[in-house]
Amino acid sequence: MMTTVNTENKHIELTDEQQAFVNAPESRIVLIAPAGTGKTEVIAERAKRMITRGDKVLCTTFTRKARSVIENRLHSAGITGSTVRTITSLAVQLVLERYPNMVVGDGSEVARRITQRTPVSTKELLRYEALLATGAPMDTNTLVPEVEPLFDQYTALKKLCGYISYTDALILATALAKPAQFTEVIVDEAQDLSPVHWKFIKALAPERIVLAGDTSQAIYSFNGIDPNLLPTLVNSGFKEYVLTNSWRTPTAHLEAVNAHRTNPVSSTKTTGTFTRVNAPTTADAIAFINENARTGDVILGLTAKRLNTFRVAFEKAHPGIATTVSNEGTLDPDSLMFSTIHSFKGNEAQRVFVLDVRGNDLTGWSMNGDTEAHNLYYVACSRALTDLYLLDKGEQHDDIDT
Repeated sequence: MMTTVNTENKHIELTDEQQAFVNAPESRIVLIAPAGTGKTEVIAERAKRMITRGDKVLCTTFTRKARSVIENRLHSAGITGSTVRTITSLAVQLVLERYPNMVVGDGSEVARRITQRTPVSTKELLRYEALLATGAPMDTNTLVPEVEPLFDQYTALKKLCGYISYTDALILATALAKPAQFTEVIVDEAQDLSPVHWKFIKALAPERIVLAGDTSQAIYSFNGIDPNLLPTLVNSGFKEYVLTNSWRTPTAHLEAVNAHRTNPVSSTKTTGTFTRVNAPTTADAIAFINENARTGDVILGLTAKRLNTFRVAFEKAHPGIATTVSNEGTLDPDSLMFSTIHSFKGNEAQRVFVLDVRGNDLTGWSMNGDTEAHNLYYVACSRALTDLYLLDKGEQHDDIDT
């Protein structure tokens, strides 16, 4: 059975499982929505339904881009009474309402003054702050030992300047939150919640909390997320709804996409190809990319350093073809994009090449054990709309950082 709704001036038919979530009566809900299953559409449709009946709904997410997508879906459906915010911007608003003279920022302004002429980067210092706030394990492989004493200096300088970071704002806003201001809070990309985010959401104390995400897309452990939050909440009484049909993923990709999923996705999309390329060495992979990649394609890898090896080689072989490296994953159809998997999450492309595959995993990722490596593999494989190429190293153990 299908239910038709009007979104972006088009009629979109909701499946039974989508409609079940939209109409869900429970006060504590987890929606598991794999890539391409219509998560944004059903979030917008649920918010529309609740607002129409008189509820005050807050939709939150992590990035301005994701916020804009949800806003556009609601506006196109004629809904203007919703609040759509990033979690950080809402926290900052609460802080500035109470302390209007406080200076709030991402922390980089202060951190740069502390890290000058030290082996610690500004990014490392801010990541240490986030991990410390969440209580997450410190990654000794990527955090230099000098970061801890510098953090004390960073904290002292913030206090001297009357400055708080976004991490500080989230902690402070949890104490300042006005309970029951919203009837329902819907959190998009909820698999990316850290313990600090979750405490803030709970402090808003709405009648209903809806967490929409996908545990198989939890890939940001280096930011202190809690990858086990959603299953833990389901085990403790949250009602779970699951979307299973992906309109993005061709049937040819399902074997790769479902390699590690506990709730496999299905698809009826027949246009698309899947190719596993034997590329045991970096030279083999470069040769395949140089011969087959074209503008509009995306090359996905784990690190910017690794991707740069391929970009330099491609530019040398094809000096007339533009290439881009994106930290935001914004696709340029007139260039060949080289992007980390982390940056390209939430995006899609017609043709995607994934570097450094070994079987049904990626080589070179050690954080959070096998689970996060499995999740990175899923996120990479689920970006392709038509053609997916996995460059498989087999049992070759060459240095992927070369």
